[in-house]
Amino acid sequence: SPNNKLNHGNYNNSGTGASTFLGPLVQNNVIASGSLTDLAISVNDGVSSVAPNGALTYVVTVTNLGPTAVTGAPVSQTASSLTVGSWTCSGSNGGVCGNATGSGALSGELVNLPVGASVTYTVNATAAASGTTSTVFSVAAPAGVTESSSANNAAGDTNSIGVLRQLTVTKAGTGTGTVSSVPAGLNCGASCGMSVANGGQVILTASAPAGSIFTGWTGACTGT
Repeated sequence: SPNNKLNHGNYNNSGTGASTFLGPLVQNNVIASGSLTDLAISVNDGVSSVAPNGALTYVVTVTNLGPTAVTGAPVSQTASSLTVGSWTCSGSNGGVCGNATGSGALSGELVNLPVGASVTYTVNATAAASGTTSTVFSVAAPAGVTESSSANNAAGDTNSIGVLRQLTVTKAGTGTGTVSSVPAGLNCGASCGMSVANGGQVILTASAPAGSIFTGWTGACTGT
C-alpha cells in the first residue's frame, strides 16, 4: 500500500442462517531491508528494601539482539524518591558507551551496539527518607532503525524504604532443596538472609528435588 503496510483480512464472512460479519484486518509494516533490530535492557540492584537515605547501586545492561547494528541508541532513566549520583559505563563484544562516566539520571546517553554487543551502566543512587524508590531505564532505536519488539525496551526496579530487619532462613534435615523469595533476595543453600524494610512482606517458597521432601516451616513461619 502507499503507506508501506501489508494488509491481511478485512473481509466479509457469511453462511446459511448466520449473519454476515467482518473478518479481522491484520497489518504488517513494510520496512527497508537491513533496518530492523531488537534492543533489550535489564536492571538489578540486588535488594528489595533500603534504609532511609540509604545507598543503592543499579547494574543496567543494554544489549542488541539483532539483526542490525545500531549507532546512537539513546538510553534514559526516570527516578522517584531517589537521588541519582555518579555512574560509569563499559562495553563488551564491541559495545561502545557515548560517555564512560557521568552523574545524575541518564538522559539520552547514546550508545553504539553491533549485533550481540552490550553496554553496562553502574548507577549509584541515594534513597529518600521514606516511601518507595522507583526507577525505570529505557533504550530506543535510533532514527532510521525500526525496533522489532518494544516489550523489552524498558526495565524498572522498586524498593521499599524503612528501618531494615534481617530475615534469616536456616534449613534442617538430611534432604536437599532450596528456599527462594518474592521480592528476590533469598536463594538458600544451608542458610541465607536478606534485609527487609520494617513492616514489609516476603513470600518464601520451598522447593524439594526428587528424593527429598519438604516437611514444613518452624520458627516465625509455621505450617506445612
